[in-house]
Amino acid sequence: MNFDTVAIFLNRACPRHCIQCGISDNSVKPLSLDKWKEAFTILKETFKTKFFLVLGTEPLLMKDDLIELVRWYNDNDLFYGFYSTSPQPLFDQYKQRLLDVGLNNWSCGIDYLPEMVGADLITEKKVWEGYKGLQWMAERGVQTFTVTTVNNINLDLVPTIIETIQETIPGAISCLNPIEWKHDEAFDFFSEKEKMKELVILPERHENVIRMVEEVLKLTRRKGYQIQNPDSHLLDFARYYYTLDYRCWGKVGIAIDCDGRFRLCGYNRGSLVREFYVWDLPKRRDEIEMCWRADAMNCKGCHWSYIHVLQDDFNALIPRSTYYQERSNKPIPDVRKYLNKFK
Repeated sequence: MNFDTVAIFLNRACPRHCIQCGISDNSVKPLSLDKWKEAFTILKETFKTKFFLVLGTEPLLMKDDLIELVRWYNDNDLFYGFYSTSPQPLFDQYKQRLLDVGLNNWSCGIDYLPEMVGADLITEKKVWEGYKGLQWMAERGVQTFTVTTVNNINLDLVPTIIETIQETIPGAISCLNPIEWKHDEAFDFFSEKEKMKELVILPERHENVIRMVEEVLKLTRRKGYQIQNPDSHLLDFARYYYTLDYRCWGKVGIAIDCDGRFRLCGYNRGSLVREFYVWDLPKRRDEIEMCWRADAMNCKGCHWSYIHVLQDDFNALIPRSTYYQERSNKPIPDVRKYLNKFK
């Protein structure tokens, strides 16, 4: 079994304190830079991995090591995606140095626009710094990517957020995901549902969800726009935004925690597969894959758009690919007609 993509947590640290985040807890000591280089080499050679999704938590906290890691990525021709909220003053201290060593991707969660009133001051600061960081990088030729987590507060604003990003951040790829919560102890990417009640989209807002999807589908057909969510994910949004139980059966691929330990995926740490580290891979690959598959069978599900991208068309991950141009010529699917099949 090979994995085209592997999700990576370089650390578990972050200067933000977003209420929906469960991964930023400093609970696990990260690997050294040399160990990370070794880990990436093993993964690429063993799994033939094409893309590393670097989820962070905040890579800028690596400071000088991040500069060297980006240099090493480029020297070894690794295709990667970095998530960062461009926290100050770290962003200003390292942005030019990152460009100088060939940074080619910068991604961020954008749940509101700077002129919108956010859910809290923490989110507002994150939006301002994240948005400005994306613009700075994009204006200098770095490929940018944004993820909008759809929640109860921003639900009706999502089409405007995506449209504004596409118009104001040159070449950005946009994506949206429903707000998730911790389904069980293994599902550690988000925090507990009780801690973010005001963010959870309740079934009473079902019609608002449908209207949001209809508007976003229209934007996916606009010439020059790059919205990564496949139609399949958007059409199913109204089915899974509250149950969050779409089962991918492992299609999203394996992940690595910041200490080198295997995870089921970016969202779920798994159980059996966590007994192994990346250094075990060359000699114990069959055991690792067997345990990973067992964890995948036991997962309760989610509705991460990344799953649908990997299922439908890997080219959606590739900046400026023909995927987006070809999509603009396709008819817009009818969300309501699709949902009627399941009544």
